[in-house]
Amino acid sequence: GPDTLIIDCGADFRLTEAADWQRFYGSDHAGSWPYGLPELPGGRDRLRGTTRVAVPGCYPTAALLALWPALAEGLIEPAVTVVAVSGTSGAGRAAKVDLLGSEVIGSARAYNIGGKHRHTPEIAQGLRGVTR
Repeated sequence: GPDTLIIDCGADFRLTEAADWQRFYGSDHAGSWPYGLPELPGGRDRLRGTTRVAVPGCYPTAALLALWPALAEGLIEPAVTVVAVSGTSGAGRAAKVDLLGSEVIGSARAYNIGGKHRHTPEIAQGLRGVTR
């Protein structure tokens, strides 16, 4: 029911802009829920009393918690490049030969670079309040 607390760990309700969702996920936007990152300014207030929470992605969480304070204090310029590394578990559940341990040990591979990673709009959305 409406009083049941739902904490969504998927990406479905993280983005506020339907155009961003369509561009990066290629399907209809389901809407947005309060963003579950209480460490950001105003974040705790947005979560207070809600029964729906959109849990941030791993890359956005790391990027936002690292960049927000530095941007807010003017310590860095707003044009940033995020370089992040994930293990093969970050590539999803599908079994793929190029993700087998025997194929990836001792190597790293870039993917979805140049603003194409699906977490890009989530990071940009989170930083809008500090870069305006």
